[in-house]
Amino acid sequence: MVKRLNKRTVLIILFSVFIVCIAGILVYCYLENLAEERLKDYIMRLEKDGFTIEECHLADFNVEGVVQIHFFGDFKDFAQRENVEYIYLDRKIKALFFLHPINNRVEAVVFYYA
Repeated sequence: MVKRLNKRTVLIILFSVFIVCIAGILVYCYLENLAEERLKDYIMRLEKDGFTIEECHLADFNVEGVVQIHFFGDFKDFAQRENVEYIYLDRKIKALFFLHPINNRVEAVVFYYA
């Protein structure tokens, strides 16, 4: 036998789902804003160290490999050691990257900021 829910129970369930959805949207917006703030800080620090930042897509380059760097400090140190001039920003994939030639191929060294 199926028990029918009364109107009050249905309203409580709907309200709970609504609150969860609103909370999810607020968390998503907060995390997006946090990522943008971090990006501004990273760009400021890179420009202070003499790098030129250009916005373009990683997909626009013909790279044969991608090396992912997990920490910003390591990314910046590696770029300095390799005497990189240009660091690219790809907002679509939320990453900073530079091109690193190795022998006859080019790899992208990528730092995901979000």
